[in-house]
Amino acid sequence: LTINNPVHTAITETACGSYTWTNGDGQTHTESGTYTYSHDDANGCTQVDTLHLTINHPVHTAITETACGSYTWTDGNGQTYTESGDYTYSHEDANGYTQVDTLHLTINHPVHTAITETACGSYTWTDGNGQTYTESGDYTYNHEDANGCTQVDTLHLTVNPTYNVTDAVTILSTELPYEWNGVTFTEAGTQVVTLQSANGCDSVVTMNLTVTTVEYYAITVNVSDDTPWGIVTGSGDFTYGSMDTLTATAFENYIFLGWSDNNNDNPRIITVTQDSTFTAYFIPEDHDEIEIPVNDSVMGSVNISIPGNASLQTMVTITAVPEPHYHFVSWSDNNTENPRMVTLMQALHLTAIFAIDQHTITVLSADENMGTVSIGGTYDYGTEISISADAREGYRFVAWNDGNAENPRTVTVEQDSTFVAYFEMVDGIHEIDGNSISIYSYNNQIVVVNAEGLSIEIFDMSGRLIVSESRITTSECNYTLYAPGIYLVRVGESLVKKVKIITQ
Repeated sequence: LTINNPVHTAITETACGSYTWTNGDGQTHTESGTYTYSHDDANGCTQVDTLHLTINHPVHTAITETACGSYTWTDGNGQTYTESGDYTYSHEDANGYTQVDTLHLTINHPVHTAITETACGSYTWTDGNGQTYTESGDYTYNHEDANGCTQVDTLHLTVNPTYNVTDAVTILSTELPYEWNGVTFTEAGTQVVTLQSANGCDSVVTMNLTVTTVEYYAITVNVSDDTPWGIVTGSGDFTYGSMDTLTATAFENYIFLGWSDNNNDNPRIITVTQDSTFTAYFIPEDHDEIEIPVNDSVMGSVNISIPGNASLQTMVTITAVPEPHYHFVSWSDNNTENPRMVTLMQALHLTAIFAIDQHTITVLSADENMGTVSIGGTYDYGTEISISADAREGYRFVAWNDGNAENPRTVTVEQDSTFVAYFEMVDGIHEIDGNSISIYSYNNQIVVVNAEGLSIEIFDMSGRLIVSESRITTSECNYTLYAPGIYLVRVGESLVKKVKIITQ
């Protein structure tokens, strides 16, 4: 006897959503439970298989949200939505199964309302914020709508003015006649004008209207002629009370010091009340480059000592330095102090005046009874002048006090000088015949020139020998005689000359 015992097989399975028992009855199960399958085994015995099945169902979460303008699904996919709709988010749950979340979203968009209004004098926004406006403009009102969203309303408002009979208007006009709202004014003054309102706010208005002609004033902005180291703007014609901007721009390596009225603002805003001139001053960053002008650079120059931080009111020392044969006269404001302390602005206005040295030339006659001379005078250094001596009848010119016998004579002026002309009597005993020997009197002296190697004898009118030298060894001999009178001078054996001595 063979007894075949049937096999009982039990299996345990876990599945997500559904499970097909392919090794069993082949059916698909969607719910957890215990399932059996009876079939013949190989021996023809009935075998019962058992399936212990657990079906895990993924969770499907659905949420409903309402938002204004946009919504960010922070518990979902993290995205931001701006339109209403149904949105899903698939992800694994704690069991590792795919979970699908659904967002039912309603987006409410706030309404933006814009209105345009025109009013006379004022407007109250009753459908808005309830405020009253008296000026034209764009105004907004924020509030919640029926959905709880912030709604922005905009009011485009035009407020036309209204006029009362007591209103007064002043109009500035550049010239007459002047046209205003259809009324022509032919002269300046106050007139009562009746106008039909153009904006519909008032049917008729009466205005006390004053028309005043406008005066223009010239504003001149320039750069100091002595310091052309920058540029300026702001010149023009402006009405009284208007504003003008003055600017000064220094060139490279120069700095702006200030304006001629001691104001240092740059740019600078002025109120126009009269014709005005503004001068901008600049100086080099290297103060050693500053030069104070002179009337003639050949005659001299000016040194200026400036501290490191300079302004127009900084005190500086200016020194005029003349060249040789020139001298400092004064500054252009007639001040003669040298060196001199002034403000930097004043220094930039000044000019040093130099002049050439002058010398007095005096021309005299030793005896005006014998001859006259040309007139002297005061002359610039280096000037060439001519002096001359004219002998009277019976006399002749001998020489000048420095021994020069040229006549006329050219003199170069280099210092104060005196030139005395000496004359002699022309008579029968005078035997000088044009050779190089000269005999003349000077002060209390008889002077003999160019008599080397010859003898000299001097006699008074009584015949007494006063001077006797046998051989002259110098080119000029001087003999002092203290008694006035007429003397005879013999040179060598033949030259005799009568000389008059006048003691002084």
